[in-house]
Amino acid sequence: MIAAVSVEQTGTFNMSDTGEQWKPFTSTQRVITHRPGFDWEARIQLAPGLAVQVHDAYIAGEGILHATLFGLVSLADMRGTPEAAQGELMRFFAEAAWYPTALLPSRLRYCFRLLNAQSPLASGWLFRIHQQRRMKFSARP
Repeated sequence: MIAAVSVEQTGTFNMSDTGEQWKPFTSTQRVITHRPGFDWEARIQLAPGLAVQVHDAYIAGEGILHATLFGLVSLADMRGTPEAAQGELMRFFAEAAWYPTALLPSRLRYCFRLLNAQSPLASGWLFRIHQQRRMKFSARP
């Protein structure tokens, strides 16, 4: 069973929602799988001498996204909402190829209970994992 993963990344990050503004970045990430969680710290170089620091995390059921310029000027600060928690938990699932044992039925049962409990966006859905190890996805009436 994979309990924790540390990841170091170097690459480019698209800073535009509508176009192509790729900027170099480096990051470190620590993931735990027993209770789903991760902590991602990145530095995105906008121009020589001008960097954005980004903290993206899912810790104890809370989603956090905080970006600062030079570590001083806040550019974004999202936390404490059900939508932030759901988005960060979905990132945890999207990156599960790095820690595949988090997708075992016993772990998914816990994660889906957590997702249903904390998100109004997911509250209309019921996730069940049957004892035959099949996943059932159905809408609640």
